[in-house]
Amino acid sequence: MSENRITRIAIIGTVTMGGSCAANFLARGLDVVATDLAPGAEANLRRGR
Repeated sequence: MSENRITRIAIIGTVTMGGSCAANFLARGLDVVATDLAPGAEANLRRGR
C-alpha cells in the first residue's frame, strides 16, 4: 500500500479565515497556494491582516 501525503494546500480567499488557515498550514510545513481578488490581498496576507 502506498502512502499518500498532502504536501500542498490551495486557499481561495485570504481574509480572516483563509489567512488563519494559511498561517496554520505553513507552520506545519505544507506548501500553500492562495488566491484572492481583493486589491492588496497579497500584501495584507503577508502582513497577517
